Amino acid sequence: MVRAFNRCLQLGEPKRYPTVRGVGTFRCYFNLGLYFELAGDVNSAIHHYDLALAADPSFAPAGLRRSLLGAHMDGVPSEVAQSQWDRAGRA
Repeated sequence: MVRAFNRCLQLGEPKRYPTVRGVGTFRCYFNLGLYFELAGDVNSAIHHYDLALAADPSFAPAGLRRSLLGAHMDGVPSEVAQSQWDRAGRA
């Protein structure tokens, strides 16, 4: 799976046909972040979420996962971090 997402990143965004925005950039980084998070490699997950946000700072799913992992590493329970994220989105 990692190899497939890395290949998408090499190809980049398609220019010849309409497709979903981000399939060759931030969505690949986000999915790699999910993969590493589920595999227990938190540092790699955070790194890939950061790459996704660098490619598209408005991509909320990467921001959410990054915030939750960062909070977890700081010892904040995930329920508290999720609540803080929810409140920030309503502000």
